[in-house]
Amino acid sequence: PPGGKETLCEREMASKATGTKPKDGKAKGKAPEVKGKAKPMEDSTEKTITKRKAKKDHQEEKKREKKERKIIHPESREARRISRKSFRQTKKNIMKQKTSLLFKPQYDKVEWFCDNIPEDCDFMPLEDATLLVLKFIHRFDEEIAELIEENKKRPKSTTRLYIIEELRKKELQLFAEGGYEAPDVTNPAGISELRDWNGDMKKIIHIPMRIFKPLDSVPASTEIAPVFGLDIVLPSSSAPSSSSSDA
Repeated sequence: PPGGKETLCEREMASKATGTKPKDGKAKGKAPEVKGKAKPMEDSTEKTITKRKAKKDHQEEKKREKKERKIIHPESREARRISRKSFRQTKKNIMKQKTSLLFKPQYDKVEWFCDNIPEDCDFMPLEDATLLVLKFIHRFDEEIAELIEENKKRPKSTTRLYIIEELRKKELQLFAEGGYEAPDVTNPAGISELRDWNGDMKKIIHIPMRIFKPLDSVPASTEIAPVFGLDIVLPSSSAPSSSSSDA
């Protein structure tokens, strides 16, 4: 226009005709350029899910902390429930200890026979098995002798000595009078169970047992050599019952 300035509309029309930008440097109808690569939609979705999960975990943790800090009334249902649960657990632990103490002697007996049965036999004759049972009954003889010698040199507590002496006396009395129960090594099945036993206390009930009594060739007063297989030394006394009571 004469003596006037170009209007914005005229500048836009001129820029369209010539393909140049307007003077203000702004091009309309063109999207701005994005620097870098555009993030895919899946990444943003996974990020959102992770944030929600973390928020949910945080809320649950706060609820647990609040529940732990909550003071429970001693007469409430929750207090009675906790008391019952604690009582059941205590009773369960007591029964477990009693069971362990009840089967501990049996466990030691089976473990000893597993370590002392001959490796090259499928079963043992009754006489050899009886001698093996007597060897088990006299398993504390060496320890008793050592404790007696130590007490002579330097007197100490005799609790251990008293316990194992009484145990040996009780087992000898059972063997001489009513018979002593031990793993049945006279049976191939008993030998097989002993060799397959892995030390599990619950599987002791599967090991066959037998009552062993004194024989004419193996009286209750038989003195067992320290190593099985050596000669058996018989006492000079001819009355097994009196010698067994002395033991």
